[in-house]
Amino acid sequence: MGLIQKRSRFVEGVRSLFIYLCKKYHKVMQIKSISYHRVINLGNYESKRLELFAEVQEGEDPETAISSLAELVERKARESFELIFDIKELKKEQRELSKEVERLKAEKDKLTGEEPNPDDIPFNVAPNLNNF
Repeated sequence: MGLIQKRSRFVEGVRSLFIYLCKKYHKVMQIKSISYHRVINLGNYESKRLELFAEVQEGEDPETAISSLAELVERKARESFELIFDIKELKKEQRELSKEVERLKAEKDKLTGEEPNPDDIPFNVAPNLNNF
């Protein structure tokens, strides 16, 4: 028997011993709880995190449980994101409409020839006449 054959038999013996020991002492991992989270970027350095935890019941397939939990989190995150996006759009529209109302009031005053009311100064700021 040549050196290469002896080495090959030795390697095969070590491999067989390793497989035997792994099967004898290896414990199967059991998944008991899982979690899944999603982070939504809201812009302006803000984010929202949605995370759910679940316990895997005995006999339940962990892969199925993980998929179900991930699907639920993704669906809820999408719903939340849509609501957040709608709120941001409505606030933007509100600001634009407020600007338009102010522009139209100024145009009306200009067309009717009414002078602006001096008591209607924004932010309660009145000029200091003592400095003149």
